[in-house]
Amino acid sequence: PIALAVGVVAGHLGGRVDALLMRYVDVQTTVPAVLVYVIGIYVFGRSLLAFVLVFGLLSWGGVARQVRSEVRQLGESGFIRAARESGASDGRVLRRHVVPNVAGVVVTATTQRIPEIVLFEAALSFLQLNDTGVRSWGYTITTGFQLPHAFLDVWWISVIPVVCLGLTVVALACLGDALRDAVDPTHDAVG
Repeated sequence: PIALAVGVVAGHLGGRVDALLMRYVDVQTTVPAVLVYVIGIYVFGRSLLAFVLVFGLLSWGGVARQVRSEVRQLGESGFIRAARESGASDGRVLRRHVVPNVAGVVVTATTQRIPEIVLFEAALSFLQLNDTGVRSWGYTITTGFQLPHAFLDVWWISVIPVVCLGLTVVALACLGDALRDAVDPTHDAVG
């Protein structure tokens, strides 16, 4: 929602508002969410809510840029000009024409970010920087390494979660790519 709102406002209004919002996005994207999360767990404690809030509030900049770009392109299209010339207010044009046409971009970009977030959560769990009451693949992997037995005696405790994590990340990445291709069939999948 934040990315959609910022991208639509910046792309629609342009000018100083666009420049100000995009400069904020530039600054916000330079702040590493992992570092903020690690600092946050020492101040507020470990929780899944903290993970979701930090990564949710610091990971929307790229999506906002994509939405802004799409809104700027839509602003030059014929149906938007026709809606404006027929007397539709800016709010109506945004609600009825712009937002529905950029919703696919938001869904696709967000879906493509999910594998990265899953890997961040698994990495933080592996390092035991998560809420230990919440089980995850990263926590299971690190538990397998910490058992008093030799790793070769109980290898499956760590290896199976690694394989499942890898398959999940690949499946989510493929889903994001397929969704992008479905929403924008003209997108060049090669590069």
